[in-house]
Amino acid sequence: MPALYSTLTDLIDPAWIYLTGSPWQLYGMLHDFIHTEFSSSTGPILMKNLTYTGVEGLLEFLAEGTSLEYKAGRIDDIHAWYPGKTYIGIGDSSATDPEAYAYAYRKYGPEWMKCIWVHLVEEGNNTDARWEEAFKGIPKSVYKLYSDPEELNPVALVEGACF
Repeated sequence: MPALYSTLTDLIDPAWIYLTGSPWQLYGMLHDFIHTEFSSSTGPILMKNLTYTGVEGLLEFLAEGTSLEYKAGRIDDIHAWYPGKTYIGIGDSSATDPEAYAYAYRKYGPEWMKCIWVHLVEEGNNTDARWEEAFKGIPKSVYKLYSDPEELNPVALVEGACF
């Protein structure tokens, strides 16, 4: 993945935004990982707030909802911050990245969420039923499920395609 991100940075000079459902207590570790492994593609890291100051803090964390609800809310924030930008959703199949990026495509259209790339990881739910549900109504030319980053063609982005 670092080579893919570096190539994307060289080709299209994107503004990277990292969105994760992990609690902010992992920020230092994730920040160091990104700055070490993805040094050419650093950017803000959006993480869930888990501040345990008693029952109220725990309830607030739980009120943020599921990982998908959290990510959808942050996607709405990103859209409000940068409505005129175009995005590529790059995630994996271990959690709710596919559903979150499909949500963005459906809500804001291809003018905003241009492409969705989902890395099929071993621990992920990689069933056909999941993909049919997640990408219902989204053209197959928009999303790519891949096992190896070498399967992607970043140059296609420059030419206006997703892969």
